[in-house]
Amino acid sequence: MQQTTEENGFTEERQIRRSAASVGIITFHAAYNFGSALQAFALQEAVKRAGYAPKIINYRMKAQKQYYALLRPWYGPRTFAKDLLQTPVLAGRIARRNRFEDFMQRYLRLTDEFDDPNQMPEIANRFDCVISGSDQIWNIHACELEHRPFTYMFPYLLCGVTKPKFSYASSIVNMKDQELSRLVPYLRRFRCLSVRERSSCGRLKEAVGMNVENVLDPTLLFSGDEWREMMRIGTRQEKSGILFYTLGGYDTVAKMKPLLSELADSMKEPVTVLTPNCCVRWKKGGPFVNHPEYGPVEFLDAVENAKLIVTDSYHGTVLSAALGRPFYSVVYGGPSDFRKTDLLDVLGLSGRVIRGGTPMRSLPEGEIDFGPVGQALSLLRENSWNFLKKSIEECVANNV
Repeated sequence: MQQTTEENGFTEERQIRRSAASVGIITFHAAYNFGSALQAFALQEAVKRAGYAPKIINYRMKAQKQYYALLRPWYGPRTFAKDLLQTPVLAGRIARRNRFEDFMQRYLRLTDEFDDPNQMPEIANRFDCVISGSDQIWNIHACELEHRPFTYMFPYLLCGVTKPKFSYASSIVNMKDQELSRLVPYLRRFRCLSVRERSSCGRLKEAVGMNVENVLDPTLLFSGDEWREMMRIGTRQEKSGILFYTLGGYDTVAKMKPLLSELADSMKEPVTVLTPNCCVRWKKGGPFVNHPEYGPVEFLDAVENAKLIVTDSYHGTVLSAALGRPFYSVVYGGPSDFRKTDLLDVLGLSGRVIRGGTPMRSLPEGEIDFGPVGQALSLLRENSWNFLKKSIEECVANNV
């Protein structure tokens, strides 16, 4: 028996089976990063809604835990000094850490935890099908992987996994061709490949010699209404405040402060500041308010209920679009800006891109018409959903 419903461009199919095929997912699910946590949950839920039994493969490297520790003397005196500068918000950072851990336990279906990459094949081969993705799991410069031996990427490349496998929306970011070539022998063992950045398709296709699909990040497989329901977000009728979210450091915040101050003054609104990598001490009585304690759910609630979002984050940008909230996506002229601009071009939102340090008088004017955006997302969702469903079906059939 099969039940099908269609809502806001996302086709949900639930196949009622006595025993659903099992699907393992390997991704950056345990990073204390809003986008990483939410994309992991989204892919899990998409697989579940397709009628399968998903589980997140709970690979948590020691290096990842060290990277997100509150104090990190092992990275040298400069990093340790920056961590000490965040002492005034230590209680908030502890609350944030606890909220991420709680999110994993409440929202993710996890295997037993392990940190040895050599354990991956034994765990992954228990599934009928294995997915690698999404996020920057193939980026050797990712925070979790940059200072580790290449073998620590093996779980994300599904090395030693003999069950049928494919990738969903994995990201190679802006790796050099020589760096990318190192992944090629492992990627050729996948049944099919997909990436989330349009401009990465050609590069990967040429390198691997296989067709590579461009699909949506898992967070965009769901409409704003679906996210509100899944996360039980309360929507205030009267939106308030400006949300500023960046993964940059003190230099980034200094560059953005003049614009944020102008916006706060013009809109007569406070600025909620989410800067996990730095704690800026704002002038008392001013418009800026730090919230280092936010977890993934609180972050989504802040996006949903802000009057305006200003962010240089990929997931901050795409979730603002998914929820239909006014935003500016900040770029700094770096080689990885395409992660955001690729998608915004397709959605007709390239006019919402601004450069860091842009004065208020130069900001794009006018409100966003989310009607055409929703239509574009609907089509992209359908294509992405079809790829995901077909890939799982073929892998499961191949495993029988």
